[in-house]
Amino acid sequence: MTEYLTLLLDCPVVIAAIFISGIGGTFQYGFGLSVMTSPSGFIKELWDHWMAGPLITKFGRKRCLLLNNFVAIFGAVLMILSQTATSFEMIMVARLLYGINAGVSLSAHTIYLVECAPKRLRGMVGVTVATFISLGKFCGQLLGISELLGTQERWPWLLGFNGFTALLQLSTMPLLPESPRFLLLDRGDRQACEKALRRLWGNKDHSMEVEEMLEEKAALQNVRSHSVMELIQNQTVRWQLLTILVTFTALQLCGINAVYFYSFEVFRAAGIQEHQLRYTALGTGMCELSTSVACFMIIENTGKKVLMLRGYTGMSATVILLTVTLYLQWTSWSNSSSSR
Repeated sequence: MTEYLTLLLDCPVVIAAIFISGIGGTFQYGFGLSVMTSPSGFIKELWDHWMAGPLITKFGRKRCLLLNNFVAIFGAVLMILSQTATSFEMIMVARLLYGINAGVSLSAHTIYLVECAPKRLRGMVGVTVATFISLGKFCGQLLGISELLGTQERWPWLLGFNGFTALLQLSTMPLLPESPRFLLLDRGDRQACEKALRRLWGNKDHSMEVEEMLEEKAALQNVRSHSVMELIQNQTVRWQLLTILVTFTALQLCGINAVYFYSFEVFRAAGIQEHQLRYTALGTGMCELSTSVACFMIIENTGKKVLMLRGYTGMSATVILLTVTLYLQWTSWSNSSSSR
């Protein structure tokens, strides 16, 4: 672990890229998820699938992140003014804009970071994408307590907080270089690519990495695009396809979003007092954030597959235990009701 942390510390611009791209990237999605149970998550998925890819390819990773901040800022302005204007339509439009912003930022943030990181650090740097989702969720829960912004008078500022993080990224992102891979493969500017690599990875000779990118580009030029059916029928990528399907299906069905959407109901059913619910819910956000930071520290030494297996095993055991306890609670309640 020390070896990889030392390598990361030798790349201060990469560290800056982690924080700057994260605060206006996946942080926005995590924050929005924790402060409201909205359809913007589904909007995010649709926009991510339909439009984010072409935008990132056309404008570049850095510029796409920069332009995307204006969407969040406009949505935040509508949120903050909605109470004064007594307009629920403004809230609906703002949530739509937040969904679009989250979809673009999730894709652009991930691609930009992975392409800016040295090959040996891509796993560690890639984990920070999930870390900023967790940080966004925790910050949303923290700001949502009644002592801060969780009041009837201040709730527009809570829902408009995304605009402030977008402003922060908008003012700092120009200090970072564009993705070297985008500059070389999409723009064909080798000189700009080498300049970006020197800024990100240090003032060394990176010609080997540039040649690897060019070889990859040459190999991809002979590969045509395949339809979904062709991909399913192609046996040479069968295991890769199964791996992706199993991984993402398990991710969607693990129930983490349900935890945030229905945590108050669960804690309320467990007997926790109403005025303590928000503070109890903070524990779920802190638990996820701590786990993500721990994965950042150990992923390169432990390995991706081992961490996934441990995570899914832990989630399975927890869900089984939860099911058993809820069943016993329901049985006990039924018996006590029938005895009366």
